[in-house]
Amino acid sequence: RQILPLCLHPSRRSFREIHTCSGKCKSLKDYLPSIWIPKVVEPPYKHVTQIGDPILRHKAEAVPAAEATSPAMKFLFERMIATMRAFKLVGLAAPQVGISVRAIVMEFPKAVMETYAPEIIKARDMQLLPLTILVNPELRVTDFTRKTFSEGCGSMTGFTADVARYTGVEVSGIDEKGVQKTLKLTGWNARIAQHEMDHLEGTFFIDVMDKKTLQLNCWEMINAREGRIELKYYV
Repeated sequence: RQILPLCLHPSRRSFREIHTCSGKCKSLKDYLPSIWIPKVVEPPYKHVTQIGDPILRHKAEAVPAAEATSPAMKFLFERMIATMRAFKLVGLAAPQVGISVRAIVMEFPKAVMETYAPEIIKARDMQLLPLTILVNPELRVTDFTRKTFSEGCGSMTGFTADVARYTGVEVSGIDEKGVQKTLKLTGWNARIAQHEMDHLEGTFFIDVMDKKTLQLNCWEMINAREGRIELKYYV
């Protein structure tokens, strides 16, 4: 069974096609909808799927070993990485771009770390994490101590809540070259891995959060600007 679509790029009308009505169009009334009604976009998406999309609640399927390094998976990785970086995220799971397979990407670069105050970096045990791609990842807890910090998600844009996570984990899987890898992660990077692994099980951070701490991050600005605030789901 094909896991990834063969054609991942929707066709686009040319300028000439838009301004030239061929014999196929019976009338302007028939033709206009074909111009203005958006075509169905095939995944993997360039945006992040949002809560409510059924794919985010399904358990993702394992990738057959023979397909782990296929051109389709390579394209998926490229799209996931580009989307993660475009939206300034530190991790992304395949379902978040519309593909229900067990694959994640993670990255905690210096540019992101520098957006946090030194005291927060220390308190949350933040460390640099180079770009990591894992297919069919598995997670094992190595430190059952749990710490609670505020956490957000690209699939719930603008919202955060306090979530308790284990402080040490070991994550293993196949990388983009088909090589088996094992990472020992602690602190904030361990949190990132747990968050992305949850997505592969159809779980959101809101399922494990302290419910009373859920908030929209810009609530103060909404009040200050009398509600004139926009949340963007594209870049």
